Amino acid sequence: MKLVDVAMYLVYLATYGVIVPVGFGFYLLQYLNKPLKILLAGLCLSLVLDLGLLAVNYKITNTFLYAFSGVDVLMMTWLYSSIITHKTLSNVIRWSGLFVIPLIGLDAFFISGLTNNGFSNAVEKFYIMSIALYYLTQLFQERIDEDIRRQSLFWVSTGIIIANLVGSFDIFSRTVINYSQTAYLQFFMFWSFVTILMFGAFSYAFWLSQYDR
Repeated sequence: MKLVDVAMYLVYLATYGVIVPVGFGFYLLQYLNKPLKILLAGLCLSLVLDLGLLAVNYKITNTFLYAFSGVDVLMMTWLYSSIITHKTLSNVIRWSGLFVIPLIGLDAFFISGLTNNGFSNAVEKFYIMSIALYYLTQLFQERIDEDIRRQSLFWVSTGIIIANLVGSFDIFSRTVINYSQTAYLQFFMFWSFVTILMFGAFSYAFWLSQYDR
């Protein structure tokens, strides 16, 4: 099997792997708290976009990236602003999210263009990674005497941080593919693997919701 075939197989798994946490979420819906319900709603929207991308046969992937970015910002802004206890910072996160969404639109229509992988993709990932990292730091401080590995939002945040850290390098994809197609494929294989791990973390978070207190 050629490297490109392996890469495409992993990308498909990473793309439609969202079905797994969505399934867990609906199965355990009665146990989900507000943040996890927000996460489930966002994953459902992502699944709809994935199916839309499949329907157009991946011909306008970069255009869909902007939509995915918008969904991610909405979901994570709503999720983290609802659980971060510092009121001022919660408001800052909410207003920052409202700033990032128009930035994505400006980038799509007036700066990078709908058919290009815009810089706002990296901005969105850095924003989400930052608020998830802050929450994880807060969780360590507030529950220092507890095993936070038993907390659903620990796994959600860990998955988000790792996936967005890796995904933020996608802005260099054009440079990489011009340098080496093999390196480009290897990056997307690694991205796919990390995304699969993130969906696994989300699924485990939904599973742990049965035992959250």
